[in-house]
Amino acid sequence: KYRLSKFILIFLIFCTVNNIYAQCTNASPFGSAVAPAQGVSVQVTSCNYGGEYGTISTVVAGRTYSSTSSIASDFITIRQGAVNGPVVAFGITPLIWTAPVSGTYYQHINTNNSCGTAALCRDTRIGCFGANGAGTCTNTSAYGTMAAPGPGLGATVSCNYAMEYATVTGVVAGATYSSSSSIPTDFITIRSGSNTGPVVAAGTSPLQWTAIVAGNHYIAINTNSTCGTAATCRDNRLFRLGNPACSGTPNAGVATISSATGCPSAAFILNATGLSNSSGLTFQWQSSNALAGPYTNLGAASATSSITTSTISTTYYRLITTCTVSALSNTSSVISYSVVNPGPCVCAAYGASGASDAFDEEILSVKIGNWVNNSTCASIGPGPGSIQNRYSNYTGFVVPPDLCPSSIQNYTVQLGTCNGWYGVQYSIYADWNQDGLFTGPGELLVNVTTGVIQGNNTGTFSIPANVTLGTTRLRVIAVEGAVPGPTGNYTWGETEDYCVNIIAPPQISASGGSVCPGSPFILSPSGAVSYTYAIPGGSTLTGATATVNPIAASVYTISGTGANGCRSTSNTNASVTVNMYSAPNLNVVASSTAFCLGNSATLTVSGANTYTWANTNTSTTQLVVSPTVTTIYTVSGTGATPCNGVITQTLVVFPLPTITVNSGTICTGYGFTINPSGANTYTISGGSATVAPVTNTFYTVTGTSTDNCISASSATANVTVIPSPTLVVTNGTICLGNTYSINPSGANTYSVNGLSNLNGTVSPVQTTSFAVTGTGTNGCISPIAAIANVTVFNNPTVTIVPSTTAICQLQTAILTGSGAVTYSWSNAATGNTTAVSPTISSSYQVIGYDALGCNASSSIAILVNVLPNTYALANKVLYCVGDTAQLSAGITYPSGANTFSWSNGAFGSTTTVNPLISTVYSVVGTSSAGCNQTATVLVNINSNSLTVTPASTVCIGKSINLTASGATSYTWNGTNPFSNILVSPVQNTVYTVAALDSNFCFLTASVAITMAQNPTVTATVNRTVMCINETNSITASGANTYSWNTGVTTSSFVLTPTNSNIYSYTVTGTAANNCTSTATLKVFVNSCTGISENAYVKWTVFPNPSRESFKINLGYPAAYKLILTDISGRIILQDSINDSNHDINISSLSNGLYYLNITSEQRSETLQLIKE
Repeated sequence: KYRLSKFILIFLIFCTVNNIYAQCTNASPFGSAVAPAQGVSVQVTSCNYGGEYGTISTVVAGRTYSSTSSIASDFITIRQGAVNGPVVAFGITPLIWTAPVSGTYYQHINTNNSCGTAALCRDTRIGCFGANGAGTCTNTSAYGTMAAPGPGLGATVSCNYAMEYATVTGVVAGATYSSSSSIPTDFITIRSGSNTGPVVAAGTSPLQWTAIVAGNHYIAINTNSTCGTAATCRDNRLFRLGNPACSGTPNAGVATISSATGCPSAAFILNATGLSNSSGLTFQWQSSNALAGPYTNLGAASATSSITTSTISTTYYRLITTCTVSALSNTSSVISYSVVNPGPCVCAAYGASGASDAFDEEILSVKIGNWVNNSTCASIGPGPGSIQNRYSNYTGFVVPPDLCPSSIQNYTVQLGTCNGWYGVQYSIYADWNQDGLFTGPGELLVNVTTGVIQGNNTGTFSIPANVTLGTTRLRVIAVEGAVPGPTGNYTWGETEDYCVNIIAPPQISASGGSVCPGSPFILSPSGAVSYTYAIPGGSTLTGATATVNPIAASVYTISGTGANGCRSTSNTNASVTVNMYSAPNLNVVASSTAFCLGNSATLTVSGANTYTWANTNTSTTQLVVSPTVTTIYTVSGTGATPCNGVITQTLVVFPLPTITVNSGTICTGYGFTINPSGANTYTISGGSATVAPVTNTFYTVTGTSTDNCISASSATANVTVIPSPTLVVTNGTICLGNTYSINPSGANTYSVNGLSNLNGTVSPVQTTSFAVTGTGTNGCISPIAAIANVTVFNNPTVTIVPSTTAICQLQTAILTGSGAVTYSWSNAATGNTTAVSPTISSSYQVIGYDALGCNASSSIAILVNVLPNTYALANKVLYCVGDTAQLSAGITYPSGANTFSWSNGAFGSTTTVNPLISTVYSVVGTSSAGCNQTATVLVNINSNSLTVTPASTVCIGKSINLTASGATSYTWNGTNPFSNILVSPVQNTVYTVAALDSNFCFLTASVAITMAQNPTVTATVNRTVMCINETNSITASGANTYSWNTGVTTSSFVLTPTNSNIYSYTVTGTAANNCTSTATLKVFVNSCTGISENAYVKWTVFPNPSRESFKINLGYPAAYKLILTDISGRIILQDSINDSNHDINISSLSNGLYYLNITSEQRSETLQLIKE
């Protein structure tokens, strides 16, 4: 319950004044209601606090009312005329009272008769009973009772006579019911409190009525409204209107929202679909500023799923539906409201304008520039407040056109009719200053009073330069008559509101300057995306920049277009001025412009006031220079302006040639070539470039360039002559592959066949002649070669044939040599074969010799594959019987495509086995090279076993102790955690024990217990009541042997009591299977001075055996004590009754044997009962 500024002051007042109820007067009002008509009740409030009052108006004098609270202990006071007026009635709810006068009454609610208060919600109601008298019946015969049904349900009392009434219990105040008879013409009277109580409703079947108060109601049925009777059956039916009460978890529902977006503080409706169609539901909306929460309650929970709310920022909502019956809740999907604030055009409160009559649609289309919006006679504007043919709001729903300040805008307004053309005037307004009005300067754009046609009306309107930028509202009004202004109503016509977007023109800026004649000037504006440059003379340029070449001072105007399409105005264009300077005209004269290195030239400049030579940084009119390379000389001159005159002069310098020439040494018998460079032509003192002196000689060389410049000095070539050596060599024979020394002499070093060979050693592959030259210590080579002849014999072809080229470790390979006469192996073996057993990969070599002594060798590699390092593992050290062992094998080295073969026939790196006894498994690991190794693994099976003793037969009702051994912990039949268990089976039963042994293995064992049937022993006596000294016979049956508590061991005996008393006789009967049962009877012995015949009545119990209940027949009503025990003597039930008949419910008891002892003042008897 939520109420602003409500403060609760709770007083606990204890007051007792002669047990008379107080009359309460509360000061806090809450809730009101109009007094209902007869037979109707209404709610005063859904959340009264204890300590408040509600107001009830239009109460009718003489009518009987009922005031109720949903809290059964509440105290109600009724006052008339004022909140503290005269007390009409007071008491605990429901309070029934009769109005003494008509008018307004005040219903005070308190928690008790001491006017207690409590800030706790309770529902309060006021109901009005129907009037007694004609048209109502009072039946005195009762027949049948039914509980008031829940919402949507019904109840029936069958075979009511039309002179009887049926009782309805549990009627709910405020609930609406329908009473009917199976005979549709019957007349029905509804009363509350008693069969003669206040009339709630009366009428012909079916009769709908609302309960004024809760509690018992009485439905009387008669044949007609004059209370006719008939002793014939009809069904008295009652149905409660409304949805059935909720149960379990209610439906979550799908949350809905009337509008998902909108302006801040705009109202919208939250609701949900798919909710449970039940009563007893409450709905609590929650909100959050984030989808993930946290969520807080939005107001208080209510009985409806729909609420209206608003927000100023984007908010998420969800609905919590709670069933008050089950106290279970469910949460709907999440929805959101997004706040959008496009500005005053959409969200501001503009003055209303529109037609008061929807007879005609006037505006069919509005077009501004290329933007257009169409409508029809049947269309309704999408925005808030739109009314068909009267007002259309398109703000926020139609994309607005963009308008530029200081522009002229074309428009078209298409006017039409839906119900006839009667002449129209139209106006267009725009809120240029965005003040929410259309009354500012220039805000009336168009006002056309004449010449308006049915069709397109075109024109233009101006957008002022000082318009406020952004989105603003534009209003078009068409009226059959004069337009009253931007706001207000008119009879026929239409108003349409739109948004237009005022966008800013670009502001152009650029800088001017001055240039010297002939120099360009670059115009570089900013503020737009494209530019136009107005050039003096009328031409224009476009582009991001413009390069101009003014010949005189010039003014350039720059305009631009912004990214939004608006052009700059005269106020935002840029104006740039470029001024001109003048510069001097220079002249340079050179005495010579081209010459050989070492010469000079004179440069003379004129035409300015001052000069600066850039090359020498001198200021003179005449400059003498001797450049060493071709050089450009630049001179600038300054006159009367800042502009400089600049001129250049190029002097070409030809370089002198520099001659270089080679010198060298030659041996006798050789020539020398002189190779000069650095000039175009040369002069050699010897006359020729190739010389062959026999003694040391020098030569001079000069040169001339292509520019006819002569070298400044000559170059000298020196030629030195030294002697050459004379050679001697020897001839011989060798085996192929061996070397031969030619033994040359006469020189210092030697070359054989052109290759350097200091010792003259050669290795020919066939018979060969070698040309030998020699170089002396002076470096001279013999001019004539010496010839040495060497004869070559071929070597034998030796090969090795292996028995295999790859073996596993510990294996042997046989190597066989061929192609020679004798052999020598690298493993020191001789002969043509040898056996090898390497442990690692190895190479072997053999040398073979032929008859000439020539030899050759051969080698071969034997690959030794290592044995795989195979291992086998089990996934556990010890297994329980029945466990599956996971065996795995692997090879730690070498890696590769290894394979495994298990002794159980499996292949692969893993296998599973289920041995019943401990077993050793082997696996052969084979490497990718085919080498094998075996590994073993033990699967060790737990050998413990579980035994149970004894296996036996037991009598029904008896117990036996079963003991398990062989483990450490036990569980019998899944519950008993001990090694032994005491059982009392009622039928043949197999008991199972599960155990955990010291190895943590689970063991199970079972034992079968066979049930031996107990004998059904009965004890009878001729008379249960007798006189002293009389003879009476007692007999037992149903067993083989008997033993009485008197010591008698026969099946029957005779008693002759001498004293009056109650004697108890118990017999134990033993069957052939040694099972026993007992029976007990009592004999009442009196002195026979008088005895009630009731003492002789037989007590019976039936059915016996039974599954659900036993019925006890005791013959006559009296005080009886009943005690029900099980076979162990544990008391199951104790009861005291005063009837002759009684039922005992045994449905919840376990099957088995039970004993019922019945005791009265005169006798006591124990009966045997069997539950099956």
